[in-house]
Parts: sequence; C-alpha cells; structure tokens
Amino acid sequence: LSKVGLRTFADPRNGGGKRNKRTTKDVVKIQELDGEEYIFYPAPKITVALLRGSLADEAGNISFEREPLLLDSLNQAMAAKNNGGLVVVQVQRVVPVGSLDHRRV
Repeated sequence: LSKVGLRTFADPRNGGGKRNKRTTKDVVKIQELDGEEYIFYPAPKITVALLRGSLADEAGNISFEREPLLLDSLNQAMAAKNNGGLVVVQVQRVVPVGSLDHRRV
C-alpha cells in the first residue's frame, strides 16, 4: 500500500496507469485503511530466475565460490521455484556429485 500515485495517472480513477485502449487489465486499486486512501500495487509473480554460478554438480547443486557477488541469487531461485517457475543457472563446468565444498553450495 502506498500514497504514491494518488490523484496521478496511476490512480485507478484516472486510468490506473493504462497507457492506451489496448490495456484493459486493472493493475492497481484503491484501498481505504483507517479512513485514508492508499493505492495497492500487487507484487509481480516471479516465474523465471536467470543466475550465474561457478560450478554445478550432477544433482543440481550450485557453487558461487568464484562469483564476485552473490546478491540475492538464493532468494531469486526460491521465488521462482515457489511460484512453479524455472531456475536457469549458467556455470563454468559441471562436476560429479559430492565434489563441491558443502560450505559453498
């Protein structure tokens, strides 16, 4: 919920951010909480995560040991997986199961 966008083009009473007549789906809606108006912006459903890892074993475990930044790779993968989506990881090479350091997976 946010007050950002009230009484602007993002306000559903002013078109709800629709750019043209081909846009028909309502994305945002007005909600009232304690007598004040807010715009509800729903979170997008994450269905694909594209990641970069160092090594992968044949069971699908990924090591990020040679990557400069981990960022939110695990969160992205979990979000896609929990939404029934796909996780795609580019790695330098695939190694046998059990050869990855378990502390770096």
